[in-house]
Amino acid sequence: MQEAFAAAASSSNNSSSSRPAGGGAPAGGLQDVLKSLQQGSSVTSGLRRVTDDMKAKNRADRSGAVPAAATPAGAAVRLAAPAAAPTKPPRFELEQERKWVVEWQVGQKELVVNVADPKQSVYIYSCSDCVVQVKGKCNAISIDKCKKTGVVFED
Repeated sequence: MQEAFAAAASSSNNSSSSRPAGGGAPAGGLQDVLKSLQQGSSVTSGLRRVTDDMKAKNRADRSGAVPAAATPAGAAVRLAAPAAAPTKPPRFELEQERKWVVEWQVGQKELVVNVADPKQSVYIYSCSDCVVQVKGKCNAISIDKCKKTGVVFED
């Protein structure tokens, strides 16, 4: 058993000595690859032409229409009325001397925020059809869940 192991080890040492030190490929292999890359346009001469019907963007099954049979037969189709957005009382105030809060305003075209300290920020949330003017320099202006709301600010 030890003799078979020793013979296998010596044969692997002999085979590894014939390989170049750089890796598993023979030295001529790398040169052949470089020569084939330098052929230019003749490299692509053996490739087939891709027609329009072969391209994924032109496939017929990509129409975007969902077949009518996509809904399960046993499930009842229920049309839910859109949930009414919760309306809260409008808020326009300065919190903790740092953050101006403008919330739940509807149809107010002349909301003016006078920023006294450049470290203050302005937070506008869930306003609809409003225009908010920020007078003075502030740290940040954040707008969240607003519809048809404009913000005018100075440098």
